[in-house]
Amino acid sequence: MNHPTSWVRCNFNSVSKALLFTVAVFSITQSLQAELISSVDIAPTSTIRHDRADALYTAGAALFPATGRLTWPGFLCSGNFIGNFGGSGWVLTAGHCVDDGTAASQFDFLLGGTNDDGAAIFPAPTSTNFIDSLAKGDDIALVRLVGEVVGVAAAVLNTGTNEVGMVGTHVGFGRTGTGLTGDTSGAGTKRAAENVIDALGNSVDVGLADQLIDDFDNPLDAGDSLFGSSAPLNLEGLIAPGDSGGGYYVDFGFGFELVGIHSFNGAIDGDLDSDYGDLSGSTRVSSFVPWINATTSAVPEPSSLILFAIAGAFLYLGRKNKQKKSLA
Repeated sequence: MNHPTSWVRCNFNSVSKALLFTVAVFSITQSLQAELISSVDIAPTSTIRHDRADALYTAGAALFPATGRLTWPGFLCSGNFIGNFGGSGWVLTAGHCVDDGTAASQFDFLLGGTNDDGAAIFPAPTSTNFIDSLAKGDDIALVRLVGEVVGVAAAVLNTGTNEVGMVGTHVGFGRTGTGLTGDTSGAGTKRAAENVIDALGNSVDVGLADQLIDDFDNPLDAGDSLFGSSAPLNLEGLIAPGDSGGGYYVDFGFGFELVGIHSFNGAIDGDLDSDYGDLSGSTRVSSFVPWINATTSAVPEPSSLILFAIAGAFLYLGRKNKQKKSLA
């Protein structure tokens, strides 16, 4: 992708009605960077219910320490720490956040007050470009950091396939506003908003089974709803620009698990502003766990490398000694 913030129009035929969705991927452009810098410490993120206090949403973000802010020159996304492997921390994010050709060293991951630089980028093996990823459901990538992440618990990856119908929590650093106004304010502050995972993409012709779909239900108009129940949750909300790569979490009874990576949103009113009635799609994590495990385990632990080097040295010395003895 040449421009991480390109806007595209995609035709999807819904099971219930023919819809023309305007679809967008959610990274922040350079034009919004000045706004980010000026409001990073005070602006809430993502769109929320107009009749709920924003403090409730920002307070909830503390329950998800593994989701951090991923930035590179002129842009902002979100990302999720999934563990330390091979002496490095690993971040799971959206593929369209890291596929513009920017060097891994230009990426900065802010988590728990600490900044870590990127060391390498690993896109999903089937990913080609972000438009194809919207259709294929593989808008996902790994970023290996220079060093390990300390003092923050890693997100637990979901491996199941029973996400539909569950209450999930969107966590990210995107723009904000209400369901009535859409996203109108700057990005950069972490927040959490609830939603119900209404469907898989293929069941509503919005994408494939590898995408988790939800919508922003309007408490003032039951007809302003696309999928599932029209009754909004207490702290319902929707992702907005800057939330790309953020985490979608579900508690199946054993603590929160990372089930989705924020990818795109859509609208039937032609306005991509994350207001009431808009939808969002997140890449399904469980479909990519084998690739995640294979990629992160492919880098050996530094201690293993050291032990291997020492063992090799002893083997070499041992052979030298034997040769000397045989010549004596």
